[in-house]
Amino acid sequence: MSCDTRTADLIALLAEAEAGRPLSYYAGLPGAPSRITMLRAIDAGRLQAVRHAAGYRVEPAEYARWIESRRCVVGGSTATDSELVDRIVAEAPEISPERAARIARLVGGASA
Repeated sequence: MSCDTRTADLIALLAEAEAGRPLSYYAGLPGAPSRITMLRAIDAGRLQAVRHAAGYRVEPAEYARWIESRRCVVGGSTATDSELVDRIVAEAPEISPERAARIARLVGGASA
């Protein structure tokens, strides 16, 4: 391999690193928002991304900033969406089976 070829490969590798990682990388992380959610955030200007071929690339620092901006403050502490749902479910009062069946009918679900 010639020096020019190695230099070109290195330049291409550095350019790819500067452009960030593809959305599929972040969507595959545990607890990450869906790819559709990320695309909506890009369209809305809340998540900065670089168009790359048929997709987008996001820098790790930008992804971390966006994730942090999505955190909710509940009871003086921050929580992600899934942590918030878990907390709400844990703190919800218990209801009788009859009331649960009535609620299910009202929202169109099958009775419990």
